[in-house]
Amino acid sequence: MKNSNIFIGGPIQYAITATGFDHPLKSIIETAISVVKLTGATVFSAHRHEQFGVTTPQATPQLVSTRDFHWMKHCDVFVPILPLESDSCLLRTDGTHIELGWASAFDRPIVMITTSPIANGGSHLLKGLRHIARVTLVDINQFKQNPQLLIHAIAAYCQE
Repeated sequence: MKNSNIFIGGPIQYAITATGFDHPLKSIIETAISVVKLTGATVFSAHRHEQFGVTTPQATPQLVSTRDFHWMKHCDVFVPILPLESDSCLLRTDGTHIELGWASAFDRPIVMITTSPIANGGSHLLKGLRHIARVTLVDINQFKQNPQLLIHAIAAYCQE
């Protein structure tokens, strides 16, 4: 995976609470970034770029759209993290869903960290994405126990 570009996405706007960024989700994202970086890959991450919500209010729609579109065009694999809320529905993440559209349109492999199968709240388009794009699911709970699952899933695409 050395010299690969990996774009890690997921909720930002709806993960920011009155007390800051959702801590369990932040831990998952930080773990994903860390294990990918250990392989020598370059990681694109709005979470890291926006300091997990600290600088998000200063980010303009033009900056975010241009940056993330550029990252998608230059990544080798897209890794969206789609967590659940307490009611077992997917946490809202409009931007990540747009990025999933870009990834499938650009034929980027997608390694989705979420519940397996995709939980309540997932649209037909999200649930059916694997029928039109290269999608691998990594169960979020298994990832928490063994982050190397992400590396194995990404490596399968980086060796193509």
